[in-house]
Amino acid sequence: MRPLHHLRICLLLVCSAFAAQAEAPWQWTDIDGTVQAPFANTNTKALVVVFIDVECPVANYFTPTLRRMAAATTERGARFLFVHPDPDRTAAAARKHAKAFKVPGPVVLDPELATAKRLKADVTPEAFVITPDGELQYRGRINDMFIRPGKKRVKPRNHDLQNALDAVLAGKPVAVTETKAIGCYIFYDDKDEEKSEEEVATP
Repeated sequence: MRPLHHLRICLLLVCSAFAAQAEAPWQWTDIDGTVQAPFANTNTKALVVVFIDVECPVANYFTPTLRRMAAATTERGARFLFVHPDPDRTAAAARKHAKAFKVPGPVVLDPELATAKRLKADVTPEAFVITPDGELQYRGRINDMFIRPGKKRVKPRNHDLQNALDAVLAGKPVAVTETKAIGCYIFYDDKDEEKSEEEVATP
């Protein structure tokens, strides 16, 4: 086989692999063994993926807010999915947490951080709004209750996730597509764990 021809075949295979990855469906198996494929339902207008953690007080703080949001938007076509980006998290622990905090949607484990890497999530809680075409419409905080790690407002001024979700469900463009989420870091490698405890938010 000629070198040039071999190179063309290799490039074609690499491109095909990237294309397959890009077109990978938004599908998971939750902690109860049920396959979650939100966009298989044609009534789904938006998927909200929220990264959470059992031990993150900020993520736990926002659960009631997310519960109210899910209740108000599910009939309008929103679907919520909650992801634990932790190699050590067990299904039993996630199930216990979901019951205790009344997590308003399917819960999945992300032990290899595949979903976290795909969305480039930084902290818990961090929310992502995705439309059926696979486009990311919003990423960031739930609202601006937290000014900085350990510092809260009396009440939030901007309801960023709610505003983005309302816009998507109404078929309108999202005004603010990205905000900085404040919470507990998602550790991708050992270097991440060197971040000081002062940087990790507490309510």
